[in-house]
Amino acid sequence: MKIKTAKITTIASLVALVTACGSDIKTMAEINTMSPAEVATFTCNTIKEANLEQAKIFFEKSQYADFEKESKKEADTWAQNTTSMNCTVKSSKETKSYTRFKFIKGIDSVKVKKIDGNYIVLLG
Repeated sequence: MKIKTAKITTIASLVALVTACGSDIKTMAEINTMSPAEVATFTCNTIKEANLEQAKIFFEKSQYADFEKESKKEADTWAQNTTSMNCTVKSSKETKSYTRFKFIKGIDSVKVKKIDGNYIVLLG
């Protein structure tokens, strides 16, 4: 999957979404108050579960279209490849511009930074 950049944009604080970890509903304002590690895990779970509604919030339009196409077109393969993903953070490294998180199994890494109160998430 060639999703390189994902971005949480402030559409409206009333926009709600279902988190990957269950039935909690969070507004964009709540997501922007998460820690960088929580945002990284949230992003990993969004990909693991092919949660298209959440991806709409995280990914830019062209990247969302790629994500949607790949997860639907290759649904069986997607499920096989993501079932064993473990979105527990294995390590993190903070730099001046972002914090990089590595997971136990699955996505190589997620880089998280906050600009003007909104998170930017880079994959890979």
